[in-house]
Amino acid sequence: MIAPLPPAAEDLLDRVLCPSCLTENVDGEPFCKKCGAPIGFGATYGPYESVLAQGHALRQAAEGRPKLVILLGTWLLFGPVVAIGLAAISFIMFSPEPGNTPDAIFVGLFGSLTALNIAILYRVTKNHFSKRSPAIEKEESEGS
Repeated sequence: MIAPLPPAAEDLLDRVLCPSCLTENVDGEPFCKKCGAPIGFGATYGPYESVLAQGHALRQAAEGRPKLVILLGTWLLFGPVVAIGLAAISFIMFSPEPGNTPDAIFVGLFGSLTALNIAILYRVTKNHFSKRSPAIEKEESEGS
C-alpha cells in the first residue's frame, strides 16, 4: 500500500517549473508568468497560443547573440534577396522608358521588401558582433 503524500508535497504537484527561467508556475497555465515561455500543453495546441509560442521563440532568437552558423545562414538566405531587390529597383529606376504607375508600385514593393531584408541582416549581424558585458557572458555560458 502506498502512503499518502504530506501536504507540502501535494502542493508541489500543482506547480510547474518553466524550462527557460525555472520560475514556479501554476499547473495548467500555458505560458510562464515571468518570461512568457510556453510551458503547458495548450501553448502549442491552440491556434492563438501557438502563435504566441512562436513569437516567444522568435524573440529569444532575435534578442540573444547568434552563433556564427546562424549569422552565415542568415546572410546566405537574405543576402541574395537584397542583391536581387537592389538590382530590380536599379533596373526599373534607370530604364530608358519613362516611369508609369505599375513601375512605381513595383519599385515601392521591391523597396519595402529589400528594406525589411536589410533590417534583418543588420540586426543579426549587429547582435553577433556586439560586445557583451561580463555578467551577460557568464549567464550565457552557464545556460549552455
